[in-house]
Amino acid sequence: MGRPTKKPYNGEPPYKWRVFFDSGKKRISRKFRTKKDAENFLRIKEVEYINLGRKVAVTLDEVLKQQAYEAAEILRPYGRTLTEAAEFLKKHLEATERSARVSDLVLPFLEAKKKEGKSRR
Repeated sequence: MGRPTKKPYNGEPPYKWRVFFDSGKKRISRKFRTKKDAENFLRIKEVEYINLGRKVAVTLDEVLKQQAYEAAEILRPYGRTLTEAAEFLKKHLEATERSARVSDLVLPFLEAKKKEGKSRR
């Protein structure tokens, strides 16, 4: 998650300032007409950023912080996040827990084909 930033904006009028901040998984921006409005919004986003950091620092133990850092470093060359990796692993584990041995599936499969009038081959 990146620190919120404020920059001049040269796009469509009447907007002259833009604040960039993270929202969930994406970095987004919001445009403002005045520098004062942009600075006020930026202050709010900075407080949210700092509070999130404090919450993480207090909530996570040192081992988990180290593991998160190591995992993020492993994923960095691929441009993937820890959340994406966790979601992928969850789907994988759910699929493997549903799996069955082929020997357990052959008899029900053959019986189903027999009911459909198909030959055993």
